[in-house]
Amino acid sequence: MSEFLLSVDCSSGWTSLGLAEDGEGVGELNLRTGRRQSELLPVMVDFFLNTRSLKVSDVSFYSVAVGPGSFTGIKVGIVFTQFLAWAEGKKVIPLSSLEILALDTACSGGMILPLLWAGGGKIYASLYRNKEGENVLEESFHEGAYTPEEISGMIESWKGENIIQWVTDAPEKIKGLFGQRVPSTLRHGLSRGISAAKLAWSKRGEA
Repeated sequence: MSEFLLSVDCSSGWTSLGLAEDGEGVGELNLRTGRRQSELLPVMVDFFLNTRSLKVSDVSFYSVAVGPGSFTGIKVGIVFTQFLAWAEGKKVIPLSSLEILALDTACSGGMILPLLWAGGGKIYASLYRNKEGENVLEESFHEGAYTPEEISGMIESWKGENIIQWVTDAPEKIKGLFGQRVPSTLRHGLSRGISAAKLAWSKRGEA
């Protein structure tokens, strides 16, 4: 009998759902919901599961993005996911929003720098090493809210070892803070539901 994992990410202006079946990503729903997350999340989950002829009781594991990101969105996602899991006696796997974003970029060997807008002149960031040929990330710099200068120092310490791929959900804001230090390869990315589901499946032992 198949095991299903449902991922929930409300850490930005997007609400992202992902579904994994026995470790394979089989579906996702990514919708820009803005401040309507608490209103739309239950409807989205019901619709999403129905597209696979599934019910909440069919889900074996849940995962939820616990930040960094929008405080309100994160709270909505955590409370809703924990309620579903509690009602069915299932476990919840916490995920980093930055790691989800990095995993969606991990297509070749090298370093990945996911960046999320934090406001106040700071950026949520971390640095991950992507093992070439493997869908595995290793955190090389602890995630947190940093100034552009601190992030530049982080990059400098790894310069020359690996190619560093920048990815962010707010490219124009990042360019405004970093100016000419932003590489031409800066990628505009989103934390996709299917990436979260696959990441959570690999972390089932942490639930």
